[in-house]
Amino acid sequence: MSRRFGLVGAFVAALSLSLPTSAVWAAGDEAEGWDETAGVQLMVGEALDPGASIFDSPDYQHTLVVPSEGDAAYLLALKTQSVTAIPRTAIAWDEEHRPLPDVSAGEELGLFINNEGVMTFDGEVESYHVQPEPPLVGDISFEKLLEAKPDYVIASKKYTPDAAAVAALSKVATETQIEVFFGSWCSHCKHWVPPLIRVVEDASNPHFHISVHAMSEDQSQPADSIRKYDVSKTPTIVVVQNGQELGRIEEEPLISMEADLVRMLKAK
Repeated sequence: MSRRFGLVGAFVAALSLSLPTSAVWAAGDEAEGWDETAGVQLMVGEALDPGASIFDSPDYQHTLVVPSEGDAAYLLALKTQSVTAIPRTAIAWDEEHRPLPDVSAGEELGLFINNEGVMTFDGEVESYHVQPEPPLVGDISFEKLLEAKPDYVIASKKYTPDAAAVAALSKVATETQIEVFFGSWCSHCKHWVPPLIRVVEDASNPHFHISVHAMSEDQSQPADSIRKYDVSKTPTIVVVQNGQELGRIEEEPLISMEADLVRMLKAK
């Protein structure tokens, strides 16, 4: 199952007892990395920060906001609505690039305001708003995906695919349809769709035709495409040649996005 989480879920979880800020896991403890939140975005003033990252604590009682610029990240305690500034240098990262914040190095700044699912707070310099992303549902073009998900584009540029695999994919001479099913609310998608974007762009193969299907959170829409390809997991990448499915990647690749595509396409 793909892990899904939104601000509504966070605020529901926040109704239960919350650890005080000082008790949140610190780097160096037997700590569990925080998972990135999907389906939310950070506004800095009135401008979108597409390079920002937002994470949930393992108990869903805290949100860590890491803007793309500046020296500080911000810890939001959902129960008390307190805001703590944490130096970026006080955040360790595990092997899956999940943060392990040491909040003992933090400084409380005040409270955030929760207005109908939008969390607003003042940082050290800027005013921030953590809010749900606009809904993205339906059959869309690859270009529309890049336009609607600038965070995916930024993440794709940080991914370095295997050069030999990309070279093999660039030589595929058969017309190939790649059907990409994803949800903007899905954390697996946020992790795995950017590598696919990078691989497709680096391969630059004119025989690759990408169709993107943005799914609703209940996985009911776009109904015709979901039914046609019998999709029940996100992300799902279906590879088709001559009207026949060669294979698919569900939730995550077996090896890597590029290696799995090479295997399905028998590219050399």
